[in-house]
Amino acid sequence: MFSREPRFGLALLCLLLLVGFTSVAAQETVVKESETAQQVVWRIDQPEVDRPRKDYPKVQFRKYDEVIVTGGGCVHTGGVGKTWKRYIDPSGNNSDRLYHGRISIPGATAELVRISSIEGLHLVVNKFPNHYDDAPLPLQLGYEDDDYKKNDYSDHDNGTNNQCALSKDPEAKDGKAFLKISIIHHDDPASAPLTPMPRAPLDLGWQSVDENFLPYNPDWWHHVPNSKTPSQCNQFREGPHDFLILGKSPKCTMWDPDVDEANTASLFCHFLSPLANSVHGHVNWANVTYYGTVYFDVANNGLGANGVVGDGDYDWWFSPRNAEGNPIENGSSTANPVHPEVGKRTLAMEMSSRETVDRIKNSGSWWDDFHAAVDSGVQNARKMVNGKEAIAIGLIGFDNEHADKPTGARVELHPVFLLAIHVQNEHVDYWTVLARNWGNEGSCSNGWDITGGKWQHYLSLPDHKIKVFLPSQSALKIDKTKFQTDAGDAKFSTEEFENGVMLTIELPSPEVKRLFWGELHLKKQ
Repeated sequence: MFSREPRFGLALLCLLLLVGFTSVAAQETVVKESETAQQVVWRIDQPEVDRPRKDYPKVQFRKYDEVIVTGGGCVHTGGVGKTWKRYIDPSGNNSDRLYHGRISIPGATAELVRISSIEGLHLVVNKFPNHYDDAPLPLQLGYEDDDYKKNDYSDHDNGTNNQCALSKDPEAKDGKAFLKISIIHHDDPASAPLTPMPRAPLDLGWQSVDENFLPYNPDWWHHVPNSKTPSQCNQFREGPHDFLILGKSPKCTMWDPDVDEANTASLFCHFLSPLANSVHGHVNWANVTYYGTVYFDVANNGLGANGVVGDGDYDWWFSPRNAEGNPIENGSSTANPVHPEVGKRTLAMEMSSRETVDRIKNSGSWWDDFHAAVDSGVQNARKMVNGKEAIAIGLIGFDNEHADKPTGARVELHPVFLLAIHVQNEHVDYWTVLARNWGNEGSCSNGWDITGGKWQHYLSLPDHKIKVFLPSQSALKIDKTKFQTDAGDAKFSTEEFENGVMLTIELPSPEVKRLFWGELHLKKQ
């Protein structure tokens, strides 16, 4: 006769394993620490770090809320040795690019930014799109990594250089990451504080947002009269363990920019900037939107003048325009050239041809014609676009590979996530659009596809919808639309207004890497 005890023991073991797996899956907690009529304080313990982004519909913001974000603790990032790192301001190898918690507060932050760039500030939810419909404004959090599967909160260690020693952060439960989000309601806009002023020359500032709550025609603080010049951050350098010198510094920027530089397979990027501590690539701030006019530069194909094989990027120049239609130099630096057709400095723009136009084949669109024009000669491509009204969404930052000692690094949008160009003559009037929510920064980046790099930059918008308002004369309405994707049907919607058309593009998550393109034709009523 068999004993019943082993069967009971096996059942108990299964139960314990089930409870253990359940607790691992339900680690994160989101609770209200306190609440009054005028203020609520949320605490999020063990925010999820096994994915690039997550929406928090429980935590919502209202117009003119004052928001203070604080936090601390650490994350287990996996690997060999001591691998716990601080959640807000990690240190150690690759921490210039990875391991930071990110946050999006619509109307207050520049989309999903590093928490370290806004921690402790009194942010104000006071910038809204022109066509904002008073929809809820939920919190979004994100995390930077290139392998999310290994991230969790198990097996605590003290981390690199003891950055995660329990004694250093007693408010963190068992040393694990947490955030406190204090929201003070101001029902009367007059009682709300002003937006925090930029504090350093290369702090990014903006007066308005686009339809996605992205900064619209933003500019560097040093362009504002009586502000400091960024003379001490002409060349971007890094210290030991990938520490970005002059990041989080009043001498350069109080933001915490991320660094995306060439991996070891792109050795020529290191040869072009041989100084050991030079950033061999890009220093990035935020995803932004510019309105103005566009100019094509070159296609980086074949062998360049410096003997380096081109990375296949299409290079553009973009001239921002103000409300009166006059060119302005918002976002540019001394390394950005004065464009001969504009008379002002212009922003550089880059997007990979392999990620964009090479995916468009025999679609009968404007982009097919433009691709053919580029291949036939740069002058033909320039004739198609130069000086045309345009809207661009991209990641703004400094390209340290396009730098020299006198002028420093140039500013660019790279990657470009959306480019809309207004094609108009006596015969036609339409907007041609190319859009996506992912992309890399070319040969001098960690994600260049030619080297097998997988690091990508994402446009993390709610429900993966990109909105773009296409201005037009009041007498024009939609005639027809023809939009396509590189897989499946194109999902989009349009809404007409007196002064233009709102185009809403629906994409899958950025990791799917879909491309959307086509035209929206206008006609007189």
